[in-house]
Amino acid sequence: ALAYANDQESSLDKFPPFVLIASAIELSQSMAPFIRILDLNPKVITAFYKAIEDLGNKPVSWYSLPRMLSSRNTPALIIHDEFDKVCPIKDLDGLRHKDLAYLEYHISNGLGHNRIVKDEKTWLRIDRFLAEKVLD
Repeated sequence: ALAYANDQESSLDKFPPFVLIASAIELSQSMAPFIRILDLNPKVITAFYKAIEDLGNKPVSWYSLPRMLSSRNTPALIIHDEFDKVCPIKDLDGLRHKDLAYLEYHISNGLGHNRIVKDEKTWLRIDRFLAEKVLD
């Protein structure tokens, strides 16, 4: 997703179809559990966010999957599980409600964040998506 975000600044007309598996939706949301686990104080959190912004010359909010995917008509398959505790599926709600025709979803039930990448149905869906989009 970050490579896609960075590519949006380039002159490429079309980014190839791609697949996201159990991906973080918003950088700030994905960082929250780590900040909580590490029990960082507000000054450290502020410095951490500033370092990210300085490195990328963009605010942390810029690293947003909905922003990235809404700005181009690039086919993408978004794979997620209903019970992903690392990247909760509710984080996808804003993107799913946009009803972007070039986005496809494969939502599993009960695989969580890690087992989804080992699931045969997941890989069959990826294979079908890539065959349709890349080989067309």
